[in-house]
Amino acid sequence: TLVRDKVRPLAHPRLLLRIAASILLIIAAGIVVFYYSRTKATVFRTAADTRTITLPDGSRVTLNRNTLLSYDGEFGEAERTLSLEGEAFFEVVPDAERPFTISAENCDIKVLGTTFNVNAYDSLESVKVIVETGIVSLNAKRRGSKPIELLPGEVGVIRKSGAHISIAVNEDVNFLSWSTRHLVFVDESL
Repeated sequence: TLVRDKVRPLAHPRLLLRIAASILLIIAAGIVVFYYSRTKATVFRTAADTRTITLPDGSRVTLNRNTLLSYDGEFGEAERTLSLEGEAFFEVVPDAERPFTISAENCDIKVLGTTFNVNAYDSLESVKVIVETGIVSLNAKRRGSKPIELLPGEVGVIRKSGAHISIAVNEDVNFLSWSTRHLVFVDESL
């Protein structure tokens, strides 16, 4: 009788398929972990107190009560963009290469380096920006709207129902009293 040698493959096709699937799964998991670690949002929320935080670029933000501030993991690399719900006072570090942008309700606020207050609570009918130093660009998010520039001592108001921006001189000397804990009264009766 003749005995034939059976030719055996080096590995069973199912085994090769399992190895390939395992390698692809490890690569996919690595990509997902890398992506989420880069885009993970940083969130700051206040309740009944105020809080001052320092952003990765060195800018300081003081959050009023019931305020939410968030930015993604790439903040400060190519751009400095964050979202705000509530009220905050910003002290932005100048950086001409990377403008500082705040998305609040129905508007975008852009600066290079300045100090200003943004009041954008959900319960209010408008978003209010008061500039202390520098220049702030205020733009409604509606199509066709044009940004306006606010100078020190000016207040810009965007009504949530429309894209119209009004500008006035800020006459409220106590607009930062929530942060400074000081109230100023001049020739006021008790």
